Amino acid sequence: MKFTQLPKDGASWQEPLRYKFSTESTEPENLTVEIRDETLQQTIATLNLYATTTGDIDIAPYLRDRLRLTPITSIRAILLAISPSAIAVSVVVNGVRSAVRHFFRSAHDYNHIGMLSYHAATRSVRRGDAIRLTLFAKANIMVTINYNSVVPTTPTQHSLLTKGMPAEIVIPTEQLRSTNSLEITILYDGTKTETVTYMIEAANSASRSLVWYNPMGGIESYTFGHSLRLGYSISAEEIAGVGTEMLRCVEGKQRHRLCTGYDTAKEIARVVELLLSPMVLSEQSGTCTPIEIENREVIFDSKGMLHSFALDISEQWKGGKL
Repeated sequence: MKFTQLPKDGASWQEPLRYKFSTESTEPENLTVEIRDETLQQTIATLNLYATTTGDIDIAPYLRDRLRLTPITSIRAILLAISPSAIAVSVVVNGVRSAVRHFFRSAHDYNHIGMLSYHAATRSVRRGDAIRLTLFAKANIMVTINYNSVVPTTPTQHSLLTKGMPAEIVIPTEQLRSTNSLEITILYDGTKTETVTYMIEAANSASRSLVWYNPMGGIESYTFGHSLRLGYSISAEEIAGVGTEMLRCVEGKQRHRLCTGYDTAKEIARVVELLLSPMVLSEQSGTCTPIEIENREVIFDSKGMLHSFALDISEQWKGGKL
């Protein structure tokens, strides 16, 4: 028994993940195929193939039922953890185990350690929101945070054994009342270092923060400077009740238009990529809630440039289903 094809390390479980194998015999056999979660040491699924000498299975559907796209959340404490969208898998056929492969919500270069989120030397975050980054190392990550505060604050360190899977760090800003900015230094596998500085800006009632994933699966966020309420929409359905009574099920949505204002072309290009994300969330006070994008069209100016960006979103109207 041998495996003739395996998916690449760092492949996406949202795409086919094909395993091919051969019994290396001309006589047909019954095969038992076991898909294993190597992190939790659990069996995800077991399949039986009858009277065959070769096999070809796609394990991606079994992983999608197990993993989630929603980001990790921490309201008060800094959290560095393996991404809930990452998994280490092996496939066992009649007792023969494949090499372990690591899969993520989007494909990334497994041989390139570093930040999967786009990063600039300096970024800003609205006070009350969280700083969120996706990091990748094959063995371990060490994060050191230095605080520029009115009150002297001791730097903090956070470490994680990654076991070859992407990680998420969440740094809530709600509790950093005296901090104006912070410098985050990440050490990957003891060999590569990256540093990014975040300026913490005052919250604005007219602003709105969104969270999404870039094409590598890295988490991104941006605070739109303006949010305009467009209206409400109601859907109602009459259903049969007791006797002649009719009950009405109502669901409400509210719509907003978000505008960036003028920004650098590079930053606007980063934000526009949220239209490609499998999930977009609204962040308020460190809590992320999925939203729907109403328009997925970008219009450039007469010179083919894009210095601002606006999009319409919809979300559940407070109260939800009545």
